[in-house]
Amino acid sequence: MSLLDAVKRLFSRPTDAPDTLRDDLGGGAYCTYREVPNGYGGYHAVDICLKKEDKPNFCARITGPDGRFISFPGVVHGPWEKALDMPFRPAAAFRNELCPFRDGRAEFRWLLQPDGRYFADEDGFGAENCQEIWLHSYVDEKGRFLEPFSQYDSC
Repeated sequence: MSLLDAVKRLFSRPTDAPDTLRDDLGGGAYCTYREVPNGYGGYHAVDICLKKEDKPNFCARITGPDGRFISFPGVVHGPWEKALDMPFRPAAAFRNELCPFRDGRAEFRWLLQPDGRYFADEDGFGAENCQEIWLHSYVDEKGRFLEPFSQYDSC
């Protein structure tokens, strides 16, 4: 084995390691997802599926492999739109999270646009003058959005 092959083997992921991650949502519900590069120097969750321990065949897809929402519920228009510096896409390209279920619904938080420092390197070069914009909605136990996304100010 060459030195290059040995280094590749040392730093590569084992072939049997799953690339699917899992978050527990309570009550036997969980979501699975993959983290992939977002093209802006970071990562984001894609292929988000709601699943249930007691129903192994149940899988409600929330986003596809490119982060696009499968059943996008729309948005509540508001002042956040004036702060949007990037083209609007109904896709999760930055951080997002499906929170644990409470009272039969789970909050889905979506970072639509990061703060401009997100684009900077360690010296601050490349920073943009962007305002951070979070939207949120709720998903029921069947994985359906219950309302359009609206501005979320508490992240």
